[in-house]
Amino acid sequence: MGDNSFEGTSIIREKFIPYLKVSKLCETSNCSDTGTPTAGIILSNGSVITFQRRINSAGCTHTRLIAGTSVPICAVINVNTNGFKPPNKSGEDIFQFWMTPNSIIPTGLQGDSEFDYCKRGIDGYGCAAWVIYNENMDYLHCNDLSWEGKTKCN
Repeated sequence: MGDNSFEGTSIIREKFIPYLKVSKLCETSNCSDTGTPTAGIILSNGSVITFQRRINSAGCTHTRLIAGTSVPICAVINVNTNGFKPPNKSGEDIFQFWMTPNSIIPTGLQGDSEFDYCKRGIDGYGCAAWVIYNENMDYLHCNDLSWEGKTKCN
């Protein structure tokens, strides 16, 4: 699938285009403020999706321990739900997903160490699964939430 270059991430992007309502393709780093030449898509609702290869992951050889299972990661998908509007912060309007050879997994699932980053005052990279499964963003307001216990601030 290529490398962590624009060409490599474009290959991944092309696989998604037929299934999305695409407004515009990002042809350079204009979908990402990382400075990395990342391929992206701007959807008709204004959301922005960018694709990144994992460093040293050609052939999906990079693995993550998720819920006690070693999972091969091919790429990272970042979804900015409100496009270029602020706050442009992970865990608030930007959510990250792992792309495996057979699925897309939201970061921060129970047993995924990325959930450690889904705490108030931390960078928010591991919050996608929490929002999907618990249907809230209470982690922005309290620090005592967990998959095994309290899932809402109130």
